[in-house]
Amino acid sequence: MVEAKAAPSWYYHQDGRETRWAFEGVGVSFGDFEGSPVSFDLVVGGVVDTQRLALSFTGAGSLTVEELISVEAIGLFGVIDTGGALPDAFWFVSAGVDLANMGTPVNVNVQGVDVLAFYAFRGGIASKLRIDVGGGDCRVDDADVPNLQLPTIATNALECYDPDLPVSFLAGTLIGSPVQGGAVSDLYGKVWHLDANLVLNLGKGGDMQLAGAGWIGKNLAEGYRQRSSVPSQIAGRFVVNSGGIYGSLCAGPQPYAVEGIDCSNLSEAEIREAGVLIARFKGTIEFKASWADGEYYFALGRQTAPLYGYVIPRETQGYLVMGYITRPGFLDPNVGLPAGGVWVGGQSGFTWDWSDSGSALVCDYDVWANAGFGFGGALGLQMYPAFQLSAGLNAYGWARAGGTVCGVSESLGVTVKAAGRLTAPDPTEFRGDFELKLELPVVPDIEVTIKNIGVTLN
Repeated sequence: MVEAKAAPSWYYHQDGRETRWAFEGVGVSFGDFEGSPVSFDLVVGGVVDTQRLALSFTGAGSLTVEELISVEAIGLFGVIDTGGALPDAFWFVSAGVDLANMGTPVNVNVQGVDVLAFYAFRGGIASKLRIDVGGGDCRVDDADVPNLQLPTIATNALECYDPDLPVSFLAGTLIGSPVQGGAVSDLYGKVWHLDANLVLNLGKGGDMQLAGAGWIGKNLAEGYRQRSSVPSQIAGRFVVNSGGIYGSLCAGPQPYAVEGIDCSNLSEAEIREAGVLIARFKGTIEFKASWADGEYYFALGRQTAPLYGYVIPRETQGYLVMGYITRPGFLDPNVGLPAGGVWVGGQSGFTWDWSDSGSALVCDYDVWANAGFGFGGALGLQMYPAFQLSAGLNAYGWARAGGTVCGVSESLGVTVKAAGRLTAPDPTEFRGDFELKLELPVVPDIEVTIKNIGVTLN
């Protein structure tokens, strides 16, 4: 079977003149069907800039011969006018081998126990071209050649040209849970697997980047090989440059901005069996030491968005934020910024979650139910700009059920929350909140809320 892909072409105009032309991901695939002994994929793209007198061309290909060889290569070449006698050239090449496709992953054994397996290796080199992994406009780690997708740098190569970076290196691997019981591809990386890449941009303005994308409860076919259409569940990035050091690790989608990486579109980091939630993880780990902007912190979760973990039937969430914080979002809005200190909190409880969907008779249905309870506490010691002590206790419980049947949605449930807070010395006070919410079919929800009731001593 032969499949061709015609990607869009882009024409840019300014003041009635065409200034730029680009085409993305024109490709062809051969043999991409179950049982095919040979498969081949090729995809190309390019950019021409008539104002800068520059052009770039990117091509990528993969070849798999069942149980014999599986390789992939990417090449980018470009030239740009710099005012000299000849245009300046820049380029990037990479190549990789897929051991999983060949049926020969390599297990790592420690004291007689298989702890992980290597499923793929890759490497690359670039000249006069910034290359990124995990984020940025010059990414080289988000290609998916079998699905005819070029890396981000293919579109932005002219902007990634950097004559101050004479050479850059890429190294990467795909690792995961070890292979058990022989070469059974459905079990490759089934418990977990991680696509990890390292970049070194050498020269003025260069940096080191380490990034990874991971999946849990999915094999390679369900996770890594679907990466161009289904986002990973876990993502992380670590960067060292002349301005400082920073790193972020995300589990599940995050509604807030994270330093150096976009975690907004991640898939839920969870494992379900027969509709029952077995495990779920959500939150971020972040750190930064920046002598460029004077910000230093380490954060396991955030005060406003704790790190969350659930393994049936117990859930735990908490946060540890320490350092000199200047940006909003890490601490409660009541904490003035900048602030220096340590803030820690935790919460533990039990949760049950079930969902199911399908068709019955003439209708589609999607039903769910969950329940839980727990308690927690928090402590804050702020040292800058003035000493401030804060502490708190909370308890909660809920039970909810609902669904959509034949396009009609209904739900019912009850939620109870209670919290108490102590602050000192300015002011010294104790405050508390109470919330009761009843969700009933047909009639409006009933809510009873008491906020910020308490006493102030000074």
